[in-house]
Amino acid sequence: MLAALASLILAAGLILTPASRAAPTAAQLANCTANVTGVAQPAAVKRVFCSEMVAGLSSIGARLGLPVIPLTSTPGADGFQIEFDSSADPAEPTAEAGAEFRGASPCLMVVFPRMWKSLKPAGGRLAAMAHLILLHEIVHCYQGVVWGSEEIDKTAPRFIAEGSAEYLGVEAAGYGDTPSWWPPWFNPASPQPSLLTRSYDAIGWYALVAQVEGSLWPRMAGAWRSFLTGGASAFIHALGGDSKGVETAWGPSLANNPGWGSPWVSRGVGLPHGAHSAGVFGRVGGELPAWSGELDQDPPGSGRLVLVRVSGGYGAVHDASGHKLTGIVDQLFCTDPRGCPVKDETCHNGTSITVPRVDGKYLLAVSSGATEAHFSVGRYSNVNSIPADISPCENGGSPIAKSALTRFAEDPCELLSNGDWDTATGIEPAESNVALASPQGGLCEWQLSEPVETDFLLGQAAIQERPWLELAGGYQGAQAVGGLGEQAFCATGHGPVQGLVPALYIELNSDWYLGVSGGSSCAAVTLLGQRAYARVAAA
Repeated sequence: MLAALASLILAAGLILTPASRAAPTAAQLANCTANVTGVAQPAAVKRVFCSEMVAGLSSIGARLGLPVIPLTSTPGADGFQIEFDSSADPAEPTAEAGAEFRGASPCLMVVFPRMWKSLKPAGGRLAAMAHLILLHEIVHCYQGVVWGSEEIDKTAPRFIAEGSAEYLGVEAAGYGDTPSWWPPWFNPASPQPSLLTRSYDAIGWYALVAQVEGSLWPRMAGAWRSFLTGGASAFIHALGGDSKGVETAWGPSLANNPGWGSPWVSRGVGLPHGAHSAGVFGRVGGELPAWSGELDQDPPGSGRLVLVRVSGGYGAVHDASGHKLTGIVDQLFCTDPRGCPVKDETCHNGTSITVPRVDGKYLLAVSSGATEAHFSVGRYSNVNSIPADISPCENGGSPIAKSALTRFAEDPCELLSNGDWDTATGIEPAESNVALASPQGGLCEWQLSEPVETDFLLGQAAIQERPWLELAGGYQGAQAVGGLGEQAFCATGHGPVQGLVPALYIELNSDWYLGVSGGSSCAAVTLLGQRAYARVAAA
């Protein structure tokens, strides 16, 4: 149900969208008013509520692509019903109205005294905020149609049940709530709450997904269904909320600076002018909960070079001069006011490192995906003073061009050509159940024709000389074998291995690995890795 509003505007005055206030037929209106239950109301009040219900159900049902809840009503039937309650909602005493399941109906609209005692319909219409509340609750009705039970609504995460109702209700009305739920989306600035713990204030997330992926109306009903079978992560995926585009835009969008353009701006119905995250000052690293974002103003430190490293998410940088970097995982840049390299910085081993220019004062945006993210900001006097384990100079002499990495990040399954595997399907790493999956790059999955049993083999070859110790160490009998990188691992399981999906990982930066599982032997696994690596290097 929609939480209490600090000031419910009940005076008429706003012009509302035609689609949300289409006139009902005379028969629909007569049937509805004859079956309104509860505390007796003037005929004008019953007419306006019935009119708003019919119009809202028609419009929202059509936009969701769902059969419209029957527009003729009798108590206990499967259509909508309206009841004027004599007392407040015991579970939420400040609620104005609520949609409930009763009998076969997924849409018993209960109007509580807090609303109906103050109703003053003007011109045959509800006032603006009362109309918005009704649309919010109508969205709950359609959630009930999909979920089939009010219990699902009560137990679903609030960011799904209330967040989607708030977003769609505001979208349907064409104007925002009063007070707005946008400010708590932006602040507190740190730590920003995880999406999973949000409620109405998830409106900012839905708007972000729509801004990046397109309208959510055609996908929302399917996402509600996905929640039933796969939980919150399936819901997020069904909307496109786990896409790389959304995750990289999340942090920058919190700045909401129209002058900087996308992705540094937020858009959505009811967004108050100038609303943005206040950001935090003086942070040079830390962690973010899953599905969240953060802005850091002018991270301190000394040294002409800055190295930003992010794991489990993405970073982005913008300064007042217009220099900007997005999609950061490991990024080195120069802030020396006395001059930065025109193009490259030369390492002691002769490797040339491209170092872009950024002002000394800059805004760092960080966002996380399905797991918590960690980030750090380090400053160094020159490229050779960066510790070897994180230095961009220590890349093992990899011949991989950046253009090739970008290409194969978009379609990693291209590496499985030439008949290596016939049923490979590219997916986003966030969809996998592999704990160490990076949010950048690509992942290919395929199904074996035979069950994975005791002879399950896991092999890995690191493109940039970094072994996958954590994964190999999880199996008995793991042993190091020769491979493309410094080490590769082959592990033999004991007993049936359940839930392990053979996968090919492609390393696209210092945190990625090229691993192949499901091969018939360690040698076959390593060979497949070598072939894929050769294709990247030749691109």
